[in-house]
Amino acid sequence: MEKPRRILFLDMMRMVALFMMIQGHTLYAFIEEEMRDGGTAFFSIWRSLRGFTAPFFLFITGAVFMFLLLKNHTENKINPRIKIALRRVLTLFFWAYFLNFNFDIFKYGLQDGYLIQLYRVDVLHVIGTGLCLMLLTYSLYSSRKVLFLPFLIILFVLPMYLNWMVTGVDFSEDLPNFLRPYINETNVDTMFPLVPWLTYIMGGAILGVFIFTKQRKEGYEKTLWIYLLLTGSVFYLISMVGDSFERYFFGESFFWTKSPNLVFYRMGCVIIFGGLMALFALRINTLPKLLRQMSQNTLWLYISHLLIIYSFGKPLIYTIYGEHHRFGIMGALLIVMIMFALMVAQTKFIVWKNKKGGYGSLLRFRNYTERE
Repeated sequence: MEKPRRILFLDMMRMVALFMMIQGHTLYAFIEEEMRDGGTAFFSIWRSLRGFTAPFFLFITGAVFMFLLLKNHTENKINPRIKIALRRVLTLFFWAYFLNFNFDIFKYGLQDGYLIQLYRVDVLHVIGTGLCLMLLTYSLYSSRKVLFLPFLIILFVLPMYLNWMVTGVDFSEDLPNFLRPYINETNVDTMFPLVPWLTYIMGGAILGVFIFTKQRKEGYEKTLWIYLLLTGSVFYLISMVGDSFERYFFGESFFWTKSPNLVFYRMGCVIIFGGLMALFALRINTLPKLLRQMSQNTLWLYISHLLIIYSFGKPLIYTIYGEHHRFGIMGALLIVMIMFALMVAQTKFIVWKNKKGGYGSLLRFRNYTERE
């Protein structure tokens, strides 16, 4: 009974983030821009909530990854999670660059800036880099355990404060093209440079360490929600006080541009929500089977829904209705529901594929159906 509760609230947070991601990307891509970017109360709230999707995913990824690393740690033996992590890093970076690849290069060549899209840094780049840094930090756990947590805290604090220094700085003469988007978005239109987005995944890693430390005590989950609510509230207050300080000291607020206060604000809200989920998790034993399966395959659902939107959905709609066609609220919501149905179908396929023995089993489809 205790094991499901230990990670249950993280699975619940991941499901909320998955829902926000699928509906957010789909609605943003297909609804009329005037409606999407208008000043209605509904879409103002919707845009605000969209800003928490990436922090949710990064924070949860860091927490689960670090917890599993420490849970599988054995002195004088190689942690089996390291091999899994290295394979996951390669997968993340492959799909990160594949999703940004503009196939018009084969049609028009390298002119007109087609290659520049490949340099964009997305959430997958941040997660891949974060996993590498967590593996580096974990190496201290065996050799110099006293440095383990301080080094992790440095990796948590440093990106958000470096953001203050590097935002708007032109590194075109100092760094190669593919590295600059990892630092800021000055030369390439990228939404997720490592500075400050690494902070969220490292914050989650610290939570993973905390859960690993506390889970040895029986009934720890009964007080976990209190720790989370208090920590999240402190982060939120820091963001508000820090913003007031900026206004007083600089005469203006940098909250939405380069200030660490925005990171504190989003981090605080994510942790507070995690506290509420941890409290709710005390009332249930497990998630419904389908939701649990979807939460375990968020990477593949992330990749596939983007491919469906930008490689199939939008080109198909433009072919049928004309270039840059978008829908009203009812049409866009219908597409959102279709996307969720496709994600459910993909989840069922992944589960079926794993039961049958992997992708190689698809070549033996008839044999399996005959046995059944």
